[in-house]
Amino acid sequence: SEEEEEEEDLKEDLYVRAERYKAKGNACFKKGSEDRKAISWYSKALDLLLLEGDGATGDLERSLLAASYCNRAACFLRCGEWSAAVTDSDEVLRLCPPSSLTVKALFRRGKAHEALGDADAARRDFESALMLEPQNKLATEAHDNYKSVLHRLVVLSRGAPEVRARQRKGL
Repeated sequence: SEEEEEEEDLKEDLYVRAERYKAKGNACFKKGSEDRKAISWYSKALDLLLLEGDGATGDLERSLLAASYCNRAACFLRCGEWSAAVTDSDEVLRLCPPSSLTVKALFRRGKAHEALGDADAARRDFESALMLEPQNKLATEAHDNYKSVLHRLVVLSRGAPEVRARQRKGL
């Protein structure tokens, strides 16, 4: 019907706009000095999809959401906003099946856990990333660091007292 066609046109426009916002975020991220601006663009894409989309039921919407969350997580990492990076990475993992995007999300979440002093969670994320993509150099390097007790101690020293207490047993 004509009404359904009109609704499809609006949705297409929604995805085109969301993709444009994400692309602007990517451009800012690539500059390396505009992470805050990139976060703003990715947030704009996410808000558009979450507020006007159909609830992540379509593949296109789900993949746009996941990519925007994953990219924003990378920005949060570079800005030192570890908890926000964990939250966005969790969303990627919730939204999509195992893929190169979930490997990126696991790696980013692992780096955020590491910065928060949660060595066990970081190691688990790096291991999961390697199970999905055994040749991933960054995940291999990050995971190999956990063979060193000194590395674990450095990571643990960043953690809050309750995080350290929970993990010391595993040293």
